[in-house]
Amino acid sequence: MFTQIQINKFERVLQKIIEYLTKTNISSNEVLYQTIQKLSLKERKGIWKQIGEKIGASAAEVHDYFFNTWQLQFYEDATVHKELLKDIYSYGRWNCFFLFTM
Repeated sequence: MFTQIQINKFERVLQKIIEYLTKTNISSNEVLYQTIQKLSLKERKGIWKQIGEKIGASAAEVHDYFFNTWQLQFYEDATVHKELLKDIYSYGRWNCFFLFTM
């Protein structure tokens, strides 16, 4: 579990590493997230270990924090689509085509 200090450092260190790798200036967390998503697996290799060394955490802890906590701020809550999903399920695969063409 990260301390508040580690959480604050995580974002700053992540941003600095990504700016260094991409030679760009990152203006917001959203741009940071989008930039990370564009990196290849080869480019991402070692990022979690580097961050962990800077904030006093293991590479696995940093990786898990990124994927299980930090990036969730960029996802929309699926419950707003609950009724649409129920309709799609109840109409079946063939009829769901008509839901999106109306």
